Formats: sequence, C-alpha cells, structure tokens
Amino acid sequence: MKQSMTATLYGALDSRADQNRYTYLWLGAPVYNEKEQGAKGIDMMKMKCDPEVYDSLCFKNYPCEVQVEFILTRGGQSKITQKAVAVLPARQPASVAKS
Repeated sequence: MKQSMTATLYGALDSRADQNRYTYLWLGAPVYNEKEQGAKGIDMMKMKCDPEVYDSLCFKNYPCEVQVEFILTRGGQSKITQKAVAVLPARQPASVAKS
C-alpha cells in the first residue's frame, strides 16, 4: 500500500558497488526538541528510493518541499523501513478567496 508525506528534500545520492545501484533521498526537518532528538538545526534522514525516482528528480533548487510517495518494506532485523516510489512537487494549499 502506497503512503504519502510532505517533506523537505535536501538532495539525493546515487552510488554503485559490485554492479548494484543504491539510490537515496536526503530529507530533513527542523529540530523541535534538541534533548529528545539529540540534534541541532536540521535533523537529516536518508530514505531509500527506486533508481527511477532518483533519475526523475529535476527540481531547480534544493532544498525544496516535495510530496514523497513511499511503501513500507522489511529492513534489517525485521524492522520496518520506507522506500520512496515517487517524488512530486509539494501540493500548494488552495488559495483563500478574498472578500
């Protein structure tokens, strides 16, 4: 089942090892509680993505707000992880009618 979230995309990584291709998105969010999160500034997170997702990225500027569509997959030690299957420009809120 596909899920979706709005996030700030800071960049993406494409690496190859032993004839395998590994692609990731770098997403970030402002730290809201330094003690709890053990971080300051921006909390950066890496999310796996399909190589086609990496190849489709064509934003003019980074960081940018995006809509990430992802699926849940099994990670190491049977932990849950997310894998991006699409990255789209963030949906703009409907404009408020002026009176």
